[in-house]
Amino acid sequence: MATIYGHIKGIQLLRESVGGGTEQGFALVTFTLPAYTAASDTGSLGAGGYDRGVATTDSLATMIQKQRRDGKTVTLQNVNNGLCVVVEPGKHGATEFWTDTHAVSSGSITFELCDNAGSEINATSGVSDKAITLGVAYRLS
Repeated sequence: MATIYGHIKGIQLLRESVGGGTEQGFALVTFTLPAYTAASDTGSLGAGGYDRGVATTDSLATMIQKQRRDGKTVTLQNVNNGLCVVVEPGKHGATEFWTDTHAVSSGSITFELCDNAGSEINATSGVSDKAITLGVAYRLS
């Protein structure tokens, strides 16, 4: 089973901590994906791939933390509680691509690529005509 790393195109911080406490933040993460084979691949945001065109091994939490530039530690929230959502599906040709079965692993998010019904599907040419956007919740400390 191969891990297919996303190419992050941008991270937009939508909700920021007010007062510097351990409050929750929310970010939009936009990414494309190279070729993906259903049933044998897992997608990943972080721990490999590209961050705005630069090869990286940083976790997604570290990428968000670097963008914040305030020294606070970013911890991704449990995605099984609905704290990771597809905001906008990606597209390659006429096929729309979504993500499903999200999990947090060492500060990165893993997922399966699927259709709008939640069935895992192939993306033999990748997902690059239109990027996928995920909403990701995190906690600051």
